[in-house]
Amino acid sequence: PRVSPAELLRALLEEIDALPSDIAARYTESLVTIGRWVRVEMPAGAPLYGRAVGVDRAGRLVVLDAAGVRHELDVGDVVHVRALDDQHDGENQV
Repeated sequence: PRVSPAELLRALLEEIDALPSDIAARYTESLVTIGRWVRVEMPAGAPLYGRAVGVDRAGRLVVLDAAGVRHELDVGDVVHVRALDDQHDGENQV
């Protein structure tokens, strides 16, 4: 059966309305990389090393590198994020 654009939009909006009000907090709490040192593989260039500190209001991963520079990484900015072991201090990676 064919679905009109209006019907599709209505169904999507109903699903969004049904999401819990704390969905952003739940999402952030479920991420195993938050608070850990990570290696972020970028599409072009060297990987970024730093501590994943959170997710901003736009849904971007926030990473602080060893120099304290804040990087807000969107989906198109990242190929892969890998948490590093707990022994990694991040100071040796720039």
